[in-house]
Amino acid sequence: MKLGYTHFCIVLDASGSMSSRRNDVIETLKRFVSRQLECESDEDKVLIDVYQFSDETTQILSSAPMSSFDPSDYQCSGCTALYDAVCIADNELRDKIRQLPERERPEDVAFVIVTDGMENASQRFGLSDVRKRLDVAKKKGWRVDFLADNIDVERTANELGLVEADDHYELCMDNVKEELCDRLCYSMAQIRESRASRR
Repeated sequence: MKLGYTHFCIVLDASGSMSSRRNDVIETLKRFVSRQLECESDEDKVLIDVYQFSDETTQILSSAPMSSFDPSDYQCSGCTALYDAVCIADNELRDKIRQLPERERPEDVAFVIVTDGMENASQRFGLSDVRKRLDVAKKKGWRVDFLADNIDVERTANELGLVEADDHYELCMDNVKEELCDRLCYSMAQIRESRASRR
């Protein structure tokens, strides 16, 4: 593995209900990147994937360094195919990592799911598919976070197999600029803290 390399994958709700918050979400992601760049060291390498999902799942950022992050492709419409999005992103991320030489694979992986509503449109994958993938991810040592609003977050997280208190967080989308940025930064801080304790 490549010490100090974190791969950060965000699976981001882009359904119609997010349209009124689109600008806030873009600002939030830019702020997150700016804050991470402030604390990045020469030994740190952070690459980001961003998937947006509604009825369809689209990757809008692929293995990009923090310094080139630009989420302006984020567009909102349609329904919430959450299960499809999680499984597609997970499949593609695993394939990407598997294709890297062992010495180039990330030391840490963060897989963050952000949604403001319940699953209602998946066609390819179901709840059991999501549970299996997230269970494998956790066993591999990935950090998995489920951040949501307008649903019973704890119950939904438990249905996804995310039963630890630190696996999920109830966002307030009315304050998304502060809360989402704080939670993304928290995930990175936990990764760095865990990494420091291993060395």
